[in-house]
Amino acid sequence: MAKIAFLQNLWFEWLGVMYLSARLKKEGHDTEIFIGRKKKIVKELTRYNPDVISISVMNIQYSWLKDVVSELRKKNFKQPIIVGGPHATFSPQDIIQINGIDAVCIGEGEGAIKDFVEAVVKGESYDNIENLWVKKSTRVDIDGKLMDIIKNPVRTLDDNLDDLPFPDRDLYRKYEFFRKGNPYELFLASRGCPYNCSFCFNHKFRELYQGKGKALRFRSPQNIVDEIKQVHEKYNITNVMFTDSTFNLNKQWLIDFCTLFAEQTTLPMSCNIRANIMDEDIAKALSNARCDPVRFAIETGNEKLRNSILQKNVTDEQIYYTAGLFKKYKLPFLAFGMMCLPTETLEMAWQTIHMNQKINPNVVDIGVFMPYPNMNITKYAIKEGLLDKDSFKKMTEGSHKMFRPVLKQKDIGKISNLHKFSPLLIRFPKLEGIVKKLINLPENIVFDGIYGLSIVIEFMGWSKVSRKRAIMEIAKNFRELT
Repeated sequence: MAKIAFLQNLWFEWLGVMYLSARLKKEGHDTEIFIGRKKKIVKELTRYNPDVISISVMNIQYSWLKDVVSELRKKNFKQPIIVGGPHATFSPQDIIQINGIDAVCIGEGEGAIKDFVEAVVKGESYDNIENLWVKKSTRVDIDGKLMDIIKNPVRTLDDNLDDLPFPDRDLYRKYEFFRKGNPYELFLASRGCPYNCSFCFNHKFRELYQGKGKALRFRSPQNIVDEIKQVHEKYNITNVMFTDSTFNLNKQWLIDFCTLFAEQTTLPMSCNIRANIMDEDIAKALSNARCDPVRFAIETGNEKLRNSILQKNVTDEQIYYTAGLFKKYKLPFLAFGMMCLPTETLEMAWQTIHMNQKINPNVVDIGVFMPYPNMNITKYAIKEGLLDKDSFKKMTEGSHKMFRPVLKQKDIGKISNLHKFSPLLIRFPKLEGIVKKLINLPENIVFDGIYGLSIVIEFMGWSKVSRKRAIMEIAKNFRELT
């Protein structure tokens, strides 16, 4: 038996980590998670004394990752460190270059981490494990890049998701923060998405696994309901939140699931849908399953921008039709959007405001576009001269200002300021006159604060969380990122 320590700085339950922990526990290993800043983690790890250290990261955690790995090595932790997660999958070359990291896991990691831990326990080489990039030495070329890296291919995808053990939800509940006041429990019903949105990781995921199985896979409806009932019985949860990219990809599957969920549970649920494949039958099924809220993305109010640069493949007509269905079947809904997009003009940004005013969502979530590494839209922005290397480096290393854009294009400051007032404008259209004047001012922390307060209020609508919990959750994670 081995002891595996999972590390993170954000106070959030990652389903991916819970799936990895479940797989390791199935093999008889012990797992524990450690959350916080590097000094706190190092102190707690000394007590646990793990055999393997595993870290899952997004782009915004890159600086923290370098710091915590450096601190571990300074404190004489000699255990192998393996890193996975979105940033590792889609930009492994960035992660493997960090001093102190032994291996990077790309793609789905259940099988890879099992094989990695077994190799460590047996004292065997893990050089040839599928899904892993392995560092063999610290030799660098004239550009300072590592020369000796083994880049193994990914393994064939697991086709039957029902065979996977349910996520290990005990893992995070060592912390009182996750035991008390948690407004929702996360679930995953499927993996993959067939659409090619240029800003989303799914198009790159399919490229990564080309010829290695079906990227889009579904769990059986009863398997999901069984997990929900088990988790509800154990933890008395109050809300079910699905994190799937798109919940309505398979109409009959959705109807079957919603029927079982409505019959066998009394809980509300929330999921993401796409407007271009929405119809009355799906709306009825979601209503029957107590969906609150339904979440869907308009991204931008400009149809041309949405379907050319963003490659969303959703028309204005489909968005208005979908919002109409939600209202007809009394389904509360959340609308996602973005501003400060490549080639976006100030007029286009106002169209996003006006579309949201027209559909009047119950919850608004409009973010600032961030160009993540190797996404198609990022390559486009670089090619068109809208994104320079210094700005991109600041963004990937997490040193850019929160809520601020990184693109260099006309009126980007005005659009950024408009973004800060977007939730207020959608709720109170009469503010438009004064906001048109205010957005001409330089970007500033006052506008950032207005936006921050607005999203706390909107977040409370999204998650059914109390005001105290919402402020605590945002403040706790903001502290870890600054």
